[in-house]
Parts: sequence; C-alpha cells; structure tokens
Amino acid sequence: MLNLDIKRHLFLCCYDISDDDRRKRIRAIVKSFAIGGQYSCYECFLSRSEYQMLLRLLNAYSENGDSVVLQPVLSNKSIQCLGIAEAPVNIGFNYIG
Repeated sequence: MLNLDIKRHLFLCCYDISDDDRRKRIRAIVKSFAIGGQYSCYECFLSRSEYQMLLRLLNAYSENGDSVVLQPVLSNKSIQCLGIAEAPVNIGFNYIG
C-alpha cells in the first residue's frame, strides 16, 4: 500500500546574490519549492527529499561570494506576522516535474 503521508517542515530560504543572471536562476529554483515569500526570502514546506534536492540545486548554481541560507522554522513556536503578512500554510503537496 502506498503511504502518502509525507512529513514536511517549514524552512525560510533567503539569498543575496549580486549577479543578475545567477540571482534570477536561484529565484526560479527557490520559487519552484516555495509557497510564498517576497524579494529574496521565501517560505518552503519541504520533505526530506525536497530539502536535499533544493540544497543540491542551490549548491550547483551558487558561487563564491553568494549568500544563500536555508533555515528551518521551529514548528513548536507560533509564527508572528505583522502588517499584511499571513502565516504560511502547509498545503500538503508540491508537484515538481
């Protein structure tokens, strides 16, 4: 029987890349995993395999001098949102294909 209950965790992926072409490439990669975010910081609910895939892709396209951070968000703490920000919601499934 196929088990579709894949545990996913919330991460923030932030980057600071000076080269326009590399920044566009990194943004496209991160946004393909993201559920929301803005500018150079995105929220991503990732399974273990998605996390590993995103790390491989980021590592392949980033260079010395680039700054990329993939930070887990502790799930036992409530997320504080200010202004028009909305707390990220795990939709339970991302198709990457």
